[in-house]
Amino acid sequence: MPALVRRYGMSEKWIRTRLDEYKVPEHRPEPRVMVAIGDATKIGETWILAIRDPNAHENVYFKEVFAETTSAYQLAREDLERQGIIFTAFVGDGRVAVPWLFSDVPVQMCHFHQEQIIVRYTTLNPELSAGVELLAISKTLAHTSEAKFTNAFEEWCLKWDEFLKQKSKDAKGHWHYTHKRLRSARGS
Repeated sequence: MPALVRRYGMSEKWIRTRLDEYKVPEHRPEPRVMVAIGDATKIGETWILAIRDPNAHENVYFKEVFAETTSAYQLAREDLERQGIIFTAFVGDGRVAVPWLFSDVPVQMCHFHQEQIIVRYTTLNPELSAGVELLAISKTLAHTSEAKFTNAFEEWCLKWDEFLKQKSKDAKGHWHYTHKRLRSARGS
């Protein structure tokens, strides 16, 4: 609020009154057939779910939700279908189990989110050669064909298979995979 007071040179009370009076215009996207990109993000204490048409560069749906849940996506899809918007595919971040909701269209994990998962497990500066190679492969995901990416990933898996099977004994004598984080990155 202080930033708005400074920007407009008006009192906080005046600004609050104007904000309270403001009505968000109703958003009615044109009916269409589209690939849908969906994601929810937390802004402060509030979750916002957005569905975007990447070809039209338009958010066709945005709503405050309790949390990023399958039911929030279900309500969004139902609302959009009532408005004449048909999905031909769905791209999401992979955190919400939506395959049953989008069983009639192809579902793909967002390349950005997939790369971020790999980074989470390998870091941006992996120390192990296997991690360096996997991170490099993940960075090609959005810029290569499915066949080339799959081939590179499968070659990496074969090359590092024995390495990823290595186990170490902890102080209590329990066996664990030595490269657990790298195994998790591979599994993602």
